[in-house]
Amino acid sequence: MSDQESLKTVLGIREKRVKRAEERLQAAARALASAQDLWEQAHLTLNRYRLELPGRIEKLYADCMGRPISRDDLQAKAEQESILRAHLSNLSATERDRDHQLKLAREEKQAAEQALGQERLRADAMAELLKAERAKWFMAVQRREAKAMDDFANAKYLRNRLH
Repeated sequence: MSDQESLKTVLGIREKRVKRAEERLQAAARALASAQDLWEQAHLTLNRYRLELPGRIEKLYADCMGRPISRDDLQAKAEQESILRAHLSNLSATERDRDHQLKLAREEKQAAEQALGQERLRADAMAELLKAERAKWFMAVQRREAKAMDDFANAKYLRNRLH
């Protein structure tokens, strides 16, 4: 196998790696967009619930204001309030998880961009090396042809001189 064929093979491998790196970057970009959407949804849901929570708690206790209430009813209201607050904590944890996933998706996209840049750089270097090898080969062919023509011209000159 000649140097050019070897370089072509390696260049093909490099181009496939670039293609895989591009696909990885596209997948990372889609994952980032999805993570961004999920975070925004969680953030909006949390903010909306934070705004609604005081009203829900007030509504929970509104029916027992101004009248006597049993200890069991009061305890049930307190449990319902703790459920509402627990839901708030759950939404906050969900938002934090989505934020963490978003950061990971950003890091993955950045890593994919760096990998793509490196693979493109390597493929470009391999293409330039192949181009230089082709130029060397072309020059060697031109030299051989020039030498053959020179030898032919010398032989013809000697033949003409001898006859």
